[in-house]
Amino acid sequence: GGLTITKQRNRLKCDIVEALQCLKCAIQYDLLFREPGPSSIYEAELEKLENDENDGGPGTEEEWDEL
Repeated sequence: GGLTITKQRNRLKCDIVEALQCLKCAIQYDLLFREPGPSSIYEAELEKLENDENDGGPGTEEEWDEL
């Protein structure tokens, strides 16, 4: 990290400095590296079903063994 505009980096053009500042801000506020969410309602429902299956909800093999 560090400073973008210093005496050693005084040859950077304004568009490069602006791009660097945007990237630094996006990284600092965790805007770039997020886990993507579901892109549709269908994917959200699938994710919910998978979570229900993994948490030992109704319909698991353990319940069938108990019968």
